Amino acid sequence: MGNSLGLIRVIGSVTPFAALTALIGFNYLISKIHIKYRIASYIIAAILLIWIVQGGITTNINGFKISRPKQLVGQAADFLHENKLDKHKIFYYNSYLIIKLGLDPFDESKSRVGVSNRLQPALSMPDSSILMWDAHFGPNEGRLPLSRLKNSEELTLLRVIRPTQPFKVLGGYDYAIYIFQKIPKTNEGTAANSSLSLKQFVFDFEDIATANDSMSYSGNKSFQISPDKEYFAFLDYQIQESTNSVISLKIDFSAVILCEEKKKNDEIILVCNFKNSNGVSDYQAFNLKNLIESNIEWSKIQHTFKIYDLISAKGSLKLYLWNKSRTTFNIDEVKIEVTTFDSQKEYSKTQKLDL
Repeated sequence: MGNSLGLIRVIGSVTPFAALTALIGFNYLISKIHIKYRIASYIIAAILLIWIVQGGITTNINGFKISRPKQLVGQAADFLHENKLDKHKIFYYNSYLIIKLGLDPFDESKSRVGVSNRLQPALSMPDSSILMWDAHFGPNEGRLPLSRLKNSEELTLLRVIRPTQPFKVLGGYDYAIYIFQKIPKTNEGTAANSSLSLKQFVFDFEDIATANDSMSYSGNKSFQISPDKEYFAFLDYQIQESTNSVISLKIDFSAVILCEEKKKNDEIILVCNFKNSNGVSDYQAFNLKNLIESNIEWSKIQHTFKIYDLISAKGSLKLYLWNKSRTTFNIDEVKIEVTTFDSQKEYSKTQKLDL
């Protein structure tokens, strides 16, 4: 059945239709027998019905038992509950975890299916939040390699849960569950007008399985944005910088872009959206079309967003591309740097120029 792998949950969804189809043949067979052998038709119908019901109950009886992966997920849920880790936001790939913990899957303040940033998972996780990665859904549906979590300096491994008898799952992975927690950052207060580098991000797409390996600016891969992909997120970063004075943010973005076909009405918009803990929101957008020189060579893109005079920089910073004209292009060598800066010095320079 296409890409269904013949799983019971998929076959079960088409079973009613298959039964209705089989009923046509069943009725035809019984009607033919009934004409000459009335009693025999009743006996044959009874035998077939008993066989169908008995087979339906016993053939997939294991489907009514808790599977081995679910048993281990249950152990993971017990571990989180016993250590009071379920008070933090939980990111998961196997939804049975949420059932065991009794959480509302629609309340994203408490839990979420997967991380939004697969390149740097910790960026889309608030401090102290939990991520449960399992060897079935994590690398397959979630497309998140375990190595990326292990190599993250912002995540610490709390627990590994393995079966007593090893078994393999889709993709040939040995099934296991890994529970990570994002390490809370300890920030000391910074002066109001000092310059501080909060974070640097680099995306070269070399370890992304879905990246384009037929075209690149450097290395072996770039990432292709197709017409069916309207948005592409670079950053969903939780800034924890909190001060008692006014602070300003600067977001420097650079990348190289190659369009398959450059059109006058192309609109590839870089969007920066910041919302702090006080509810203050700042939305900025910049159209990159004038910086894209041709569809033959890679075009270097640079742009800076500035967010002025925030009482607190603690909040959510999102940076993404809006493929508004639904064009096809490749992007590579993405670099993002988030810093604070002295807005008062900038104001004083502007005032001198005005004079």
